[in-house]
Amino acid sequence: MSSRTRLPVGLLDLVFLRVSARWPSHVSLRDQRCMQQAALISHPSSTFPEPPVVSSSLSSRATRRRRQALSALGSPATDPGLASELARRVEALAIPTENEGNNPSDVAYSEEELLAFYEDILALPNDEAGDIARSSEKLPIEEQDKAVVEAILSRITPSPTPSLSSETLADLLLQRVEPASSKSSNQTQPPIHEKRSLLPHHLALSLLTPVVQELTSTRNAPSSASGQDSLPIPLAILSIEEWRSLTRLCLTHDDPHSAKIALEFMMASGIELIEGHANDVMEWYVVRGDVLGLEQFMQTFVKGTLTDRQRHLHIKTHEKSVPPGTIPESALSLLHAYENVGRPAPMTAYSRIIAALFRTSSSLAHAQAWDLFSHMRYVAHPRPDALLFTQMIHACALPTPAEPERALDLFTEMTIDRGIPPTAGAYTAAILACARSGSKVYANEAFRLAKEMLDSHRDARGRGAFHPDSHTFAALLESAKRIGDLGRVRWILAEMVEVSRRNPESKDVVVDERIMTHVFHSYAAYKPPFNRSMAPLADQNDNKGDADITGASPTTLASPTEPVGSSAVDREPSAAVEMPQESSFAHLPPQSRSEVLGEIRALFSRISHSSHSSPTPRTCPPPGPLPALPDVHATPRLLNAYLSALYAHASLEAAHEAFRTTFAERGLEKDAVTLVEALERCACARRGRERASVSGFAEDAWREWTRLENDTSPTRRASARHVQRAYSARVRVLALTGRIDEALACLRAFVARYPPYVVREQSPPPPTRLSNIRTMRVSLAGARPLVRLTTALDVRDDHVPPLLTFADLETLHHRLVAAGDLKGLAYVKWVCKAYEGALRRRREAALKV
Repeated sequence: MSSRTRLPVGLLDLVFLRVSARWPSHVSLRDQRCMQQAALISHPSSTFPEPPVVSSSLSSRATRRRRQALSALGSPATDPGLASELARRVEALAIPTENEGNNPSDVAYSEEELLAFYEDILALPNDEAGDIARSSEKLPIEEQDKAVVEAILSRITPSPTPSLSSETLADLLLQRVEPASSKSSNQTQPPIHEKRSLLPHHLALSLLTPVVQELTSTRNAPSSASGQDSLPIPLAILSIEEWRSLTRLCLTHDDPHSAKIALEFMMASGIELIEGHANDVMEWYVVRGDVLGLEQFMQTFVKGTLTDRQRHLHIKTHEKSVPPGTIPESALSLLHAYENVGRPAPMTAYSRIIAALFRTSSSLAHAQAWDLFSHMRYVAHPRPDALLFTQMIHACALPTPAEPERALDLFTEMTIDRGIPPTAGAYTAAILACARSGSKVYANEAFRLAKEMLDSHRDARGRGAFHPDSHTFAALLESAKRIGDLGRVRWILAEMVEVSRRNPESKDVVVDERIMTHVFHSYAAYKPPFNRSMAPLADQNDNKGDADITGASPTTLASPTEPVGSSAVDREPSAAVEMPQESSFAHLPPQSRSEVLGEIRALFSRISHSSHSSPTPRTCPPPGPLPALPDVHATPRLLNAYLSALYAHASLEAAHEAFRTTFAERGLEKDAVTLVEALERCACARRGRERASVSGFAEDAWREWTRLENDTSPTRRASARHVQRAYSARVRVLALTGRIDEALACLRAFVARYPPYVVREQSPPPPTRLSNIRTMRVSLAGARPLVRLTTALDVRDDHVPPLLTFADLETLHHRLVAAGDLKGLAYVKWVCKAYEGALRRRREAALKV
């Protein structure tokens, strides 16, 4: 160490304390340290100079005080123990300088040690594969119960040659019972071989009946010695788990009466009824929604205060007792009844009722679900769990439009504020809410959440905690299709096909009709970048012209009546119907309408091929770059999506042909969506040849719509909005084709069938207490929520009858103005104002409630 290097302050203090006995007592420790620093600067020597003597007149009051304190503690010179301690510490400070080369940071760790260390730190919260492997090793609960009951039968069944060495209490009781009732048993009970033909639980109960009767009579008999009743000592005829297995086996055979007898026998043997035994029977009633049977069982067997699990089963039974899609009012009343007695139901019961409310198609039920969520946080459970947060995030995607801001707020509260680890369901729900917003900003946010889901939760080996399933891919497809991003849609579809090909046994990722519906909708929303008007026209004699413009004359191509961007498919119906070669599905998205149509038909050929009665096996797909899609089945929704893609890119003739043959070839009936979309395609006919030939397509669609509208079956009944869209498209088609009188006649028919005064009238209240659900309370007494997250303005009216506005009749209005038909104009104006005023009065009446 250099002579000019400053020593550590701690080392200097210890050294100065050791040698301070030779220095004047009035020299302070601070002065000594300053002297040492000055000496290092002025005298570069390895030895310390003699400290100067400081006059006592220069010492301050603080120095005198410090000297007095040091003198009170004693000096190292007078205390040999302190001097030795200081010497030991000085020697200890010198040890690190000798071992300066042994730096702990220079220690090397092997790859195995580092991997084991980070595996422990980055371990995933649960090992699903290990849990599944361990659970698969166990027998099903039904098989276990059956084996237990067989063991009971082998133990309590009377043997023709009983062994005294293996006698149990049940055998002794049977021996006491048999002599007393030998005659009656020979007359009433069947032989042993006939008993074996009965069900196991029936046979076990029949053998246990005389044992329990004898045990009960023995307990009730007075004692001969003391004259007092015998003490109720529990006797283990069967163990607790054996009684439970016997009860569950009775319920497996749908025999609750025998299950109750088994519980009575257990209590007669002196064993108290355990919660698990009662819950098994209650769950049997829950599955069937038998409220009366459950409450009778609770009155007989369940004593005292109900547990959280039993309150949940009670509420669940009321929820299951109503038909699907209806509001469980009795369950809501029971839920608030438990709150009034100071024993609120567990959070699982609230989650179940909220989920049932969201499963309905009523906007009132959805508003009640949000209110119940806020009510639960104020009254019962202020911290929701991950399941309930996921339900509420998914509910943000239900309304139209979706509420991505609320979904992201809930997701942030769950993961950041509450510190709850996110789940795959929560990520998927947030992605779906952002996707259904239709905004490009939130669509990118959906893909960011998907990337976070896959990359942010990995262990030391790089394995992710979450894996995307069909629901995640469907949410991403929803996001891409709403912004017309066909490139991402094709990439997602390719990823799903590849994942299902690598693991054909897994059903987590399956390309089904829901996925293909999103794909066809993406093709319908896609706008190809190729613009026909921007492409130079090739010479007719040039054999190397573009295939898309072959056969079209220059007069047709340069006609001002054709819209900008129309392709050769619109002018040559044969080219649109027959595809010369199958699409190759290149890396780039299709650049023209003909390429889009090629990919649409290639995908649909795989679907239609796999939907036949004799589907193609997985090992032998049809020829082409695409594999077969055996999990996709033709449904009206899927076929409607396919037709919508054709309506967007094919010619009117090709669309008409597909409308007539697509459903007929698969034996399916057209629904209201099919007919409405066909009429709206006719209403968007382009000028020129399309408008000249649109009448046939429109008449076919309107004829089938008339039959559907007059059909009274509930399965084919059209909604009010579908009726409105159908009549609006019909009036527009007639106006575009110059048939103004027929358009006015169609409008008069609509007004006569759906008059404006019907819109003004409120829908009649339901026969139940549904009208009182939205009445909120403001105190801690009552059976309604405390806080409302939705106001009356937020609740949509689901029962508005069909109506027409000026936007629906604008084309007819323009044609009447051009024709100078003042009478027709006055009628159209009256219709628009009548429906507008009726709708305003209906809204005002709804806000007053």
